[in-house]
Amino acid sequence: AVVSTQSTGNTLIALLPLLVGLTMAQVDFPESFEVELDFEISSTMEVREACYADMAIVLDGDSITRNYQNGTDSVCQTCTCNNGTFECENTPCCLYIEKGEQKVAYVGESFHDGCNNCRCMEFGAACNLMACPSKCTYTNWNGVFGYARRGAKNLEVWNEDHGCPMYCKCKKTGVIKCPWSFNMCIYN
Repeated sequence: AVVSTQSTGNTLIALLPLLVGLTMAQVDFPESFEVELDFEISSTMEVREACYADMAIVLDGDSITRNYQNGTDSVCQTCTCNNGTFECENTPCCLYIEKGEQKVAYVGESFHDGCNNCRCMEFGAACNLMACPSKCTYTNWNGVFGYARRGAKNLEVWNEDHGCPMYCKCKKTGVIKCPWSFNMCIYN
């Protein structure tokens, strides 16, 4: 197929047919030239339903794992998109934060939550409950409680005061400090 062009000065405005739609490109070219594209358009195109979760698009038949805190309960789900609707299966688990990253432990597994030695049980985490005054405590974007070493930066903190997720740091005084202005929220 040959693309028709419209030239204004040294700027070419061309509509390029693509397999998925039309794109308008503006590029500087010499006064005269030709563009020839070779492509085939298939008469069959697979269209799949999709599900939407946590700012992600999940195609029909695909699965995601969602781990988050709901009050005092850890929720670990495997969700499969089926005709545009999620079908989820819950698994007992314990969520914790290790070096700024959310982790999951399943029933019977041991883990260290940044302060305490713990074991995941059917009812949640059983921990030795040590005091850790040298650490900052915070809640991440998924509602999971965690500890951070003093001086840690770019922590994914749910800021209760402003009701939004932010990147914050653990100050040397042992306090979480989040910058504040409306554009500091990751999303509202």
